[in-house]
Amino acid sequence: MQRDSAPKANPESFPSAVWPFAALAFSAVVYFPVTRNYFYLDDFLNLYRIANGPPIEYLLAPHGGHMLIVRNAVFWATDKLCGPNPTFFYCTSFATHILNVYLLFRLLRLFGIDVPLASLGTALWGASPFNEGTLGWYSAFGQILVVTISLAILMHIQLLIVRGRIPNARIEWLWTGLALLGAMSFGTGIVFGLLLPVVLLLLFPNHYSWRRPPLMRLVILIPVIYYGTHLLYMRMTEVDVIIRPPWGAMLANLIGLAGLSLNLACIGVSSLLLGYWFLPLASVAAVWYAIGTVFGVSVAVVVSRAPKTTQRWICACGIIILGCYGLIAVARAFIIRWSSLGSADYARWHYFTQLLLAVVLCLALTRAMTRLGKPLIGVLVGIWYAVAVVGYVSIAPNIDNHEDSRQLTQEALGRIRAAIHSAPASAPIVIPNGGFRPMMLVTRASFPGLAGVFVIFYPSNSTDGRRIFFVERDPAVIQSMSRGERTSTLFVTPGSG
Repeated sequence: MQRDSAPKANPESFPSAVWPFAALAFSAVVYFPVTRNYFYLDDFLNLYRIANGPPIEYLLAPHGGHMLIVRNAVFWATDKLCGPNPTFFYCTSFATHILNVYLLFRLLRLFGIDVPLASLGTALWGASPFNEGTLGWYSAFGQILVVTISLAILMHIQLLIVRGRIPNARIEWLWTGLALLGAMSFGTGIVFGLLLPVVLLLLFPNHYSWRRPPLMRLVILIPVIYYGTHLLYMRMTEVDVIIRPPWGAMLANLIGLAGLSLNLACIGVSSLLLGYWFLPLASVAAVWYAIGTVFGVSVAVVVSRAPKTTQRWICACGIIILGCYGLIAVARAFIIRWSSLGSADYARWHYFTQLLLAVVLCLALTRAMTRLGKPLIGVLVGIWYAVAVVGYVSIAPNIDNHEDSRQLTQEALGRIRAAIHSAPASAPIVIPNGGFRPMMLVTRASFPGLAGVFVIFYPSNSTDGRRIFFVERDPAVIQSMSRGERTSTLFVTPGSG
C-alpha cells in the first residue's frame, strides 16, 4: 500500500460504479426491515427517564458501564421531535448504518484497494448477520455512532498518509474532540479513544515517538470525564451507578479472560466471513476456532512482506479489535453463557470489531490477489455476491421486529384507555398499577410497570381536565418514584382515595 496506490480522482467507469452500489444495496435490502422494529427492553427505560426527569439528569445517565452522553442526547432529541414513535428511531439507526457502509467503502478506497475488493469488504460487514444485534435495538445506537466517528478519524488519518502530510495541532484537537464524542457514545468508543494514541504512534512513526506520544490528553480526559459524569449523576440522583468489577477474581482468571477474548474474536471472524452460512454453525465452536486460526495465520503470512504502511494499519486494527473484545471480556465475563457465545444474544458486541476485521481482510486480500488481475478478481467477487445472496434468501431468519413488545404495549395502553373511559366524568381517574411484561427483568423501583407506560405515551398526568392517579401497593415503589417530575404526584396508596 504505497502512496501512489490511492484511487485517482478521475470519474469511475460504469462497471466500477456498480460495485459500491452493490454493497450499499445488499446492506440496505438486508437491514431495511429494522425500520419496522418496535421498542425493546432498555428502550422503554430510556423513554421513561426522558419523560420523567430533567434533561441534564438523563443526558448524564450511564448504563451497564457505558458512558452515554452523546447517545442519550440523540435519544432525547428524537423523542422530543418525533414522540415515542419507533419508526423515527429505527429509521435513524438504519440511515446511520448505511452512511457507515458508504464511509467504509471510501476508507477502503483510500487504502488503494480495488473497487471489487472494496465492495466485497463493505458488503461483508454491511450485511453481516450479527449487525441486527446493534441495528435492531435502539438502545445500542451509541455503537453505530462510535463507528461513524471512528471511520471519520481513520479516513482523515489515511488521507494525510496518502498526501504525505503529518497531523498539526489543529488536526490533533479535531481528532481529540471526535474521539471524546465517541467515548461518550458507547463502551467501544472508550476503547478507541484510549488506543488512538497508540494507533497514531504506529501510523506516523517518523512524526511521533514514545518520548513524544500523541494525544495523551485522551488517556487523561476519558477516565476523568467517565468517572466525573458518574459521580455527578450519583450526586444528582443519589443512585450508585459505578460498576466495581471483582478485580481479585479477574486477576486470578487472566487465562480465562484471554480465552474469552479470543473466542469472541474467532466468532467475529467466522460470522463475518461466512455471512448467513454461519448461522447453522453458530453453536459449533470448532468452526470458530478453525476459521479464526486460519484467518490469523493467513493474514500474518500475506502481510509479512507487505509495505510497512499496510503492516502498521493491520497492527493498528488488531490492537483496537483485541482491546474491544478484551473490554467485553472484563466487563461481561461473569454474566456470559459460554455455550451461547455464537448466538444472536451477543451479536451486538461485534458491530465495531467486524468493521475493523473487514479492513484487515481487504488489506490482506489486496496483497494475496495481486497476480490474479482485475477481471478475474471481479468475477470472484461476483460469485461471492451470488453465494451471499443465496445464503441470505435461503437461511437468514426474518428480522425480529419485536412484535411481542408492540402487542404487550398496545395491551397496556388499552388497559389505561379503558380505565379512563370507564371512570366517572366528574371524578379523578384512579387506575390500579400493574406490571409490564417487556420490563419484567427491571425492578418496579426503576420502571413502575403500567404507570411507566403511561408516563411514556401520555404527555401529562391529566386528561380532559381530570387528574390521573395510579394505585400502588408497594411503599418502596412509591418512595422511589418521589423524585420524578411526573411520578412524584402520580401515585396513591390503596384506600387513600
